[in-house]
Amino acid sequence: MKFHHTLQGRLTALLFVLGVLLIAVSHFQHLSRDLWLRREAVRAQAYAMGTRISGLAQHSFWRGQFRTVDLEISYASVVPELALGVICDGNGIIRNTTLQRWRGLSIDVTPLAYAIPVVKRVRETMSGEVEEELSKNRLLAAFPFNDGRNNHSTGLVLLDFDLRAPLAAARSAALNDTISQGLALLATCLLLWLVLHLIVTSRLNMLVMQTASAGGTSALVPVLTGRDEMATLSRAFADAFERLRDSELQFRQFAESVRDVLWIAPEDQSRAPLVNSAYRPVWLEDTSVLKKKRWSWLRRVAADDRDKVMHFLASLRNGTEKGEVEFRLAMPDGGTRWVQCRGFRLQTSAGHGAGAGGIAVDVTERRDIAKRLVEAAERERRRIGMDLHDDVCQRLAAAQLKCGVLEAMLKKEKSPHVQLTGAIVNEISIATDIARSFAKGMAPAALNVGDFGPALDLLVQQTQKAFDVKCTAQSSIPDDTMSEEVAAHVFRMAQELAVNAAKHGRGHWVRIRCFMIPGTLTSTMRLEVSNDGIHFDPSMTAGAGMGLHLVKQRADVLGATVSFHPRPEPDGGTMVFCDIPLPHQEF
Repeated sequence: MKFHHTLQGRLTALLFVLGVLLIAVSHFQHLSRDLWLRREAVRAQAYAMGTRISGLAQHSFWRGQFRTVDLEISYASVVPELALGVICDGNGIIRNTTLQRWRGLSIDVTPLAYAIPVVKRVRETMSGEVEEELSKNRLLAAFPFNDGRNNHSTGLVLLDFDLRAPLAAARSAALNDTISQGLALLATCLLLWLVLHLIVTSRLNMLVMQTASAGGTSALVPVLTGRDEMATLSRAFADAFERLRDSELQFRQFAESVRDVLWIAPEDQSRAPLVNSAYRPVWLEDTSVLKKKRWSWLRRVAADDRDKVMHFLASLRNGTEKGEVEFRLAMPDGGTRWVQCRGFRLQTSAGHGAGAGGIAVDVTERRDIAKRLVEAAERERRRIGMDLHDDVCQRLAAAQLKCGVLEAMLKKEKSPHVQLTGAIVNEISIATDIARSFAKGMAPAALNVGDFGPALDLLVQQTQKAFDVKCTAQSSIPDDTMSEEVAAHVFRMAQELAVNAAKHGRGHWVRIRCFMIPGTLTSTMRLEVSNDGIHFDPSMTAGAGMGLHLVKQRADVLGATVSFHPRPEPDGGTMVFCDIPLPHQEF
C-alpha cells in the first residue's frame, strides 16, 4: 500500500504539515519581532547620541573648543552601525566628521546629500528627528544647535546609521531557531511513525487479514488480544461474522429447498449472478457456467423475447421496484418452455442500487393446461352453438310454422283467438332470431382460414342490433397469416371487448381494427377495440369481470399482451390494444 494511503502515513504527514506551518508562523513572528527590536535599539542609540553630541557641539562652538567636539565624534565612530557622522555649521560646511576626508566640504557632495530635505525641515522646526529609510536600510538622526555666530545660525549633527548588519543578525538568529525547530519536528515525526507502526499499523494489518478471510470458506484469522479499541473491534467483527455465516447458511438452505429458480444479479457487472440448484432442470445448464460466462443464461432465451427480457432487467436496475415478465426458453430438442419471472430491485441501506433479484417459475405445464381449458371451452361453445342451431332453432321454426297454420285455420273459422295466435307467431319468430344470433355468435361458420373478415362483419351486425350503437370493423391481415386456432382466439377477444365497450362504455360508437404493427423485428398483429364512451381502467376496478379474465386467458395462450389506454379529448373513451406475436411458421 502506498505511503499516502495508509493511516500511519497520513497522520505522520498531517503532523509534519502542521509542524511546518507552526514553524513558519513562528519564524515570521520571531523575525518581525527581532527586526523591530533591532531597529528600535539603533533608533534609541541614534537619539541618545544625537542629543548628546548636539548639546556638546553647541557648548564647544560657543567657547571655540573644537577639539572637544572632534574627540566626541571620534568616540561615536566606534559604534558599528554608524556609517557616517558629521557636524556642520550654519552654512552647511562640515566642521567635524568620523571620516576626515569629508571635513571642510559642503554636505551636498557627501553621502548625506539624500538628507538635505530633512536638514531643511530640522532647521525650520529646530527640533531633532530620527528618520528611517527602509528602501536603503539606513537610519538618519538630525539634531540642530546654535553654532554661536548669531542667533539665526543653526548648525546640525547628522548621524547616518547602516541597518543592514543588525537586520542580518536578526534574520540569522530567526533562521537558527527555525532550523532547530525543524530538526525537532523531524525527530517527532519519525518517533510518531515508529509508534504508529508498532501500535496501529501492524494491528490494522491483522484486522485486514481477518476481514479478508471472512469472504472465504477457511477459518478466520485469530482475533487480536488485549483490551484496546482494536482488540474490541476484532472480537466484535468475529462475532458478527459468525452470525452472518449462520444467516447465510440458513439462506442457502432455504434457497436450495425452493423448487423455483431463485436468482440475484449484483450491480457489479464483473460478478456472476447467484442462482439456486433449481436453475439446472429449467435451463438444462449447470450453475457453474454462470461463474465463467455471466450472460450464458440469455442464450437459452428465445431470440424474439430477448429484447423484452433485457428491457425488464434494465427497468429494475434503473429504479423500478417490482416487475414481471414471461418469456420462452428454446430447448436443445427443439421444444419450448415458458418461464414467468417476478423481479425486484435490490437496494443498500443508503438507498443506492445493489442489483436485481427475483424468482423464475416454469409455467409451461400451467400454460398447456390453460390452453387445453380454453380449447375445451371453445369446443363446448361451438357444440352448444351447433345444438342451438340444429335443434332449438329448428324446433322453434317448426313451432312457428304450426302456429302459422293454426292462425290460418282460425281466420277461416273467424275465431276470436286469431289475434292471440298472431302474437304467439310473432314472439316465436323473435325468439328464433335471437336463438340463431346466439348460435352464430357461439359457433360462427366463418372462422375458417381466410374468412376472418366475414366473422367480424357478423360481430358488427350482432353488436349494433343488441346494443343499438354504431359498430365498424376493419381488418388488413392477409388471408394466410393466421391459423384457425389463432383466428378463433382473436375473434373471441374482439367479441368480448366489443361487447364490454358497447355495454359498459355508454358511448355512441365502437370500432374494431386488426393490422400488422410496422417497424418491429418480429411479426406482430394488433387487435384494437376503441369507443367514445367512459374511460375504463382495469386497475381501478374492484374485482376483474369474467369477460376480461377470459380475454387475459386467451392472450396468455397466444403469448399476447393486453393494455388499456384513454382516448384523447374531446371525444374521450378507451382504446384496448392486444399485441399478438405470430409464429414464423404461419407465413
